[in-house]
Parts: sequence; C-alpha cells; structure tokens
Amino acid sequence: MGRIKRTGAWDLLSYVYDMMGPGVAFSMRKTRFKWTKYNFPQRILMMSRTKQTREVREALASHLARRLHTSRSTAKSDTIPILQIIFRHKPEYAARLAKGLDLTEAMIKYLAGPVANDVLRHLRPRRRR
Repeated sequence: MGRIKRTGAWDLLSYVYDMMGPGVAFSMRKTRFKWTKYNFPQRILMMSRTKQTREVREALASHLARRLHTSRSTAKSDTIPILQIIFRHKPEYAARLAKGLDLTEAMIKYLAGPVANDVLRHLRPRRRR
C-alpha cells in the first residue's frame, strides 16, 4: 500500500491482497512451511558433464560397427567392454589393435583410460639412432 500511495501506481492495488496473506503467514516464527532451495536438475548437470565421453563412445561404436559388420548397439554392449579390458591390461597388443582398427587418439584414450599413454607410446614410431 505504501508503494501505491508513494508512486501513485493504483494498478498495483489488485496485488495487495495476494501479497498480504502469504506475507502474514510466513512472518510467523513457527510455521509448517519451510523454505526449499531449488538446485539445477542433477540429471541435466550430469549429462552436460559426460557429453564429450558419450560422443566419443558413440563415434567409437559407429566406427567399430562399420569395421566389424555389426550393429552399433552390439558394438557398445559387447565389443567395447572387451576392448577396454584389452587396452587396459595389454598396451602393446592394444596398440596393434588400434592401428589395425584405425582408431583415433580420443578413441584410444576412451578405451585405455589411465594407461592411454602406454598404448600411444607403443603406437608412435621409434626413432633410429
């Protein structure tokens, strides 16, 4: 009401009763209404964080499906987990597989995980002295 009188904006009068009720109700010290802090949806946040990994996985599945004459879903569910085990435990053999399958560096890093540098080191040609 003070703002209406001060500024002369009488079109705000329709909101006075809407604002009066909750204002009085929330001013009470002990109330059953609690303030709920809203956060950004966790699912969307997780999807944005894993977007690059999912893109590499999809590209790898498409690439393997063409090379191995299977579907992308079969490549994702059957082939990629087996390749991940090979790439993480046998870097030298993984390097030969990567070369034979013509995998990109991002695909190798996805499959090898923490030992990706070992696989990439086996891929690079050795210098002759």
